[in-house]
Amino acid sequence: MPVRTYITDRLKDFAACVSAAGALLTSEQLAPPITESDKMILFRQNFSQKGDPSIIDMRVDGSVTPIEFEVKASPKNDLYIKTVDFLISDAGAEPKDFGAIPNGLTVGIQFFYENTDGTITIDNAIKTNANLIRICNRSNSFGDGVNAFLLPNVIATSDAYIPELDFAGKFGMPRGLKLKGGTGQRIVFKINDDITSIDAFDVIAYGFERLPD
Repeated sequence: MPVRTYITDRLKDFAACVSAAGALLTSEQLAPPITESDKMILFRQNFSQKGDPSIIDMRVDGSVTPIEFEVKASPKNDLYIKTVDFLISDAGAEPKDFGAIPNGLTVGIQFFYENTDGTITIDNAIKTNANLIRICNRSNSFGDGVNAFLLPNVIATSDAYIPELDFAGKFGMPRGLKLKGGTGQRIVFKINDDITSIDAFDVIAYGFERLPD
């Protein structure tokens, strides 16, 4: 004789449902739960130079001594970085260049995530505008030919690439990349070339900060 069984929540006695076809109906639970939206506040921060948060202009000379720009974990609260937005502007920029530095960088920019287990490389050598567009899954598609993905007259008469990396779309992280509060976790761009000649280069992280219970 069959035994009637229920799957329920132990606190409020909510029961799981089974469809007419015999399927157990479930849904993906994001972390943190959507019911905790009142504990989330918007987060926006420029990547800033390691050791000096006031420096957000990433046009630096890292050819002799590499220079890092970072977004670090909060001292207390968890951060969830949903997107990373790039702005790289220069007169005459083409996909094969970095800005308009001909044929791109020599060493390239390292893009990585550091957690308590070590370093996870997102890209080990960003050398061209096309590399940035590829990292961002070819987002913000507009224009054609050598002007594809290029927004005109952003810095005076200089054009700009403005790709966006979405951690959900690229890495399957619905809430974004977590930087656990009170840890040394961080996201980093390490510049190994001289990129002082371009008209603009900065990167902004967007997401949310989860407030404590």
